[in-house]
Amino acid sequence: MRRLGKCDGCRQRKVKCDEKKPSCGGCQKGSRPCNYSYPQGQGFALVMQNPSQMTRYGRSMATLTIYPLSSSQARDESSTPDSVPVFSPDPAIARTPDPSDLHLRGGMVAADGRGVFQTLAPVKVKARKPSKKVESYQRRRCQAHLLRLQQEASLVSHRPSSPDTRLIAMFIGLLRPDSTNYQHLFTLGDWVKSIPSRIGSSPVVTMAAEFFIQSFDVYRDKTHSNQALALRTKSKALKELQLSVVATQQHPTYDLVIATKLHYAAEVLLGVDNMHYAIHTLGLTDLLKSGLVSGADEGNFWNIIDNTYIDDITIAMTAGRLSVYDNDFYLSSTHPAALTSSTLTTVQRTTRAMMHILIHLPRLILTIRHALQSPGDVVVLASAISIAENLWLLTEQSHFAGFIEASIATVDEPIEDAVADILLHGVRFDTAQNMVICTRYWLLQVLLSGTIDTLYRRFPHACALSLLPDPETLHRVDTNAAAQLGRVVLGLDADPSPLTLVRTHGPLSGSIGAWHRQIRYLSSRLSFSDDSTTDHSQQINDLLAAERMKRWLLARCNVILKRLNISRVDERAWLEALDCMAGEELVDWIPSKVSFGSEDGEIVMKLEYSDRTANGDPRSMGGTTRVFNVQNPAKFGPQHLREWVKGNGGPASQ
Repeated sequence: MRRLGKCDGCRQRKVKCDEKKPSCGGCQKGSRPCNYSYPQGQGFALVMQNPSQMTRYGRSMATLTIYPLSSSQARDESSTPDSVPVFSPDPAIARTPDPSDLHLRGGMVAADGRGVFQTLAPVKVKARKPSKKVESYQRRRCQAHLLRLQQEASLVSHRPSSPDTRLIAMFIGLLRPDSTNYQHLFTLGDWVKSIPSRIGSSPVVTMAAEFFIQSFDVYRDKTHSNQALALRTKSKALKELQLSVVATQQHPTYDLVIATKLHYAAEVLLGVDNMHYAIHTLGLTDLLKSGLVSGADEGNFWNIIDNTYIDDITIAMTAGRLSVYDNDFYLSSTHPAALTSSTLTTVQRTTRAMMHILIHLPRLILTIRHALQSPGDVVVLASAISIAENLWLLTEQSHFAGFIEASIATVDEPIEDAVADILLHGVRFDTAQNMVICTRYWLLQVLLSGTIDTLYRRFPHACALSLLPDPETLHRVDTNAAAQLGRVVLGLDADPSPLTLVRTHGPLSGSIGAWHRQIRYLSSRLSFSDDSTTDHSQQINDLLAAERMKRWLLARCNVILKRLNISRVDERAWLEALDCMAGEELVDWIPSKVSFGSEDGEIVMKLEYSDRTANGDPRSMGGTTRVFNVQNPAKFGPQHLREWVKGNGGPASQ
């Protein structure tokens, strides 16, 4: 603790002081004048600082407010103006003024017990919108940065060289079937096979491929040298990516799409906890949303789309909006009538058929939510039931059974687990890409079953007259798909890569909703059944099994999150989000839009909350928009996000 009674000389020299009067021992020994201009137990001034106007490193971003404290003010409290905080050597009578815009943030008693030092701060400070002058300055800085990158790039001649040859050989090494990284790599899709042929001919792809390879080295061996090399290459690759974005004219290039996807994969390998991969996910969505990409290889291009669009689907389902892929290009390209071409492979037909269904799900959810908010609108309800009927017919297992059966390579031996009597065994697939496709199909069944379950619970009479499956069939399909997703997790390698875990976690967490709905369905049936019947006993056993599966899946999901160094999620947050994805009311702590920015050199997640019920229609995105910045976003699980938004005046607190 700092000593307030030190003499000026010792204070300036930052040495100990015995505080003897009239001259301390240190000043006597050094033959220096000894002055005490900082009286014992008192301060010169009280400095006021708004904590919200400080950087994360403690630097002030605004002018300080300073209140001088004189010894006479400390002795004579009655002579002190009300606007000046008063210091009293007696803690019992120490006081501060009580204006409406200040409150006590904390205090500290002096070491000798003869004083209290208190800290004041504004009770509430309105967030100020950036001025047009500041925004203009930031735009000029960004333009100057991009211009400098272009000038630097013009000085470098890109030509085939031995480093490019070495890079091609290294990437081909990852693609070898006997490589330990082979299956991990192909969770990204078969398009990665085309990367070696593009290295050396495209600077943005070359640099992205080098960053990707070095990120793999970090994943396999997290030494300081590997990490430092990967970060240096990342900096260069990002500059090339920025230049490629600036050079984009009317439509993005295929090389830009490939490079962005490689950056996404590299960031996942470096660590999901820094959330940098999510920035590239949003960038890919923006590049692919129109479907118009110059110089695209159609087969590989659709393979990239298939590995990317699902991220926007899940965001749209919880944010209360349509998918960006819900447009004429993608709807017509994936329509069943367009999949009869003999030039399409079985994999291409299967993945595009699933995409056609999945990009309709956010639209179905919005229509169901609109029907719930307008119970008397029979047109909206009929539209919701009609969409659900069409999607259910397209999802019938007979359309996909052949592909799924051919994709399952092996069935593991019986397992020893808490749910072994329910799952029986794990499953493996012949390729990593087929694993992604099959898990997506089962996730599709779970998500669609959730929306139809909401229709049955909210509009039972209308659904009884429809072509929708009966509740018993619906829940059997729902839980069977969820059980298959559980078997997929049991069949994973002992040490799966982050690329595999990221693609597995989404379907696994979605399967929790199936068991949640099964518990709700069986509980309602048990309340009306006779206790003495055999069916009643079977329903109780099924209910207990569903409870076990839900707990087991929650634990498995949190194990994956822990391996990815992301905050765990509690049951309440999962179920709130899953009900929202089934068409129930929007969850107020889930933002309508997520973006990323930079603050003090650190990535900041920006959460936007819009009035999503403008004009009584949840599809309207008008009204007020509130923006909140979150630092260290990976440390925010859903329950943390809910509490944080509520504490910062977000929708959850209103």
